Amino acid sequence: MCASNAESQLLALPLTLAMAINVGFGLGMVVVPGLRRGAEYLFPAAILTFLAVGVLALAQSGAFPGRVKTAGGFDWTANGSLAQMLPAFALSMVGVSLAAPAAMSTLPVPSAVGMTLATFFLVAAVLVGLVALLPYIHSMLSRSGTPEAAPTILIVIPILTVLGILMLRGDHGMHEHLQVHAAPGERLPLLTKLISAQLVLALPGLGILRRLGYAAKLLKSEKNSVGACALICSCAAFGVLMPSWINAVPVGAGLVTRFSAAYWMLTLVPLITQLRMVKLLSQLNRRHFHRTAQVPRSAPGRTPPAE
Repeated sequence: MCASNAESQLLALPLTLAMAINVGFGLGMVVVPGLRRGAEYLFPAAILTFLAVGVLALAQSGAFPGRVKTAGGFDWTANGSLAQMLPAFALSMVGVSLAAPAAMSTLPVPSAVGMTLATFFLVAAVLVGLVALLPYIHSMLSRSGTPEAAPTILIVIPILTVLGILMLRGDHGMHEHLQVHAAPGERLPLLTKLISAQLVLALPGLGILRRLGYAAKLLKSEKNSVGACALICSCAAFGVLMPSWINAVPVGAGLVTRFSAAYWMLTLVPLITQLRMVKLLSQLNRRHFHRTAQVPRSAPGRTPPAE
């Protein structure tokens, strides 16, 4: 694996670690009594933990291009997907994790440290992502893709969501500690550009999936495909950024009243998206993890052979 294009998939480790730590902190805030009041003591530990994960992600991100540059071995014929964007996804997840103390801490030093480190990983994710796009464009224009790898075309969508949340958290931290006050309307260009980019990428991506017959081959059939889970991540990411746009822009600017009819009409789009992804996840889990014991049946009029 480390001698092929799949070496970049090792970045699933820091990506999973960052996600798991985020889930752990979130669950702790909900189920541990009084933890929220002592959260300020957890922020330095969270920053150090996410920084360690970020160092791992940076080391693994540099290992693959370093090997290719010095020893060669990049297979253009096996690069018909956006799997090389996984390092950018991992770095952006570390960045948004470090931005949480920047937004939530009531002390200026942890907030500033978190925001500085988050900005570093934001820049790293953007640069790594742009570099990963170049070989994909070459392969996409010269070779046809495979249905199994097709969902990776949409991986940019969750990356944009994570980076958008990172920037929103940074704005909140600067508002609290640096007296940088942004009006709700000022967030309209940023969030609208991110959602527009997601839609622009989703339309041709879904068109490619349709032309490849992805749903019939790998969603509605009995064939297993791990890559199908990438669809859930991408669609769910759009369902996360859209409510952020709704609450930060039209609601925040007073254009739409929270929980009004217009509010629920706007919210209906991400809500339907999330419900469909829950249904798809249940379907994939049953197919990949459920094992039904099949007992051989004897023919009518015959007794099963004695053991």
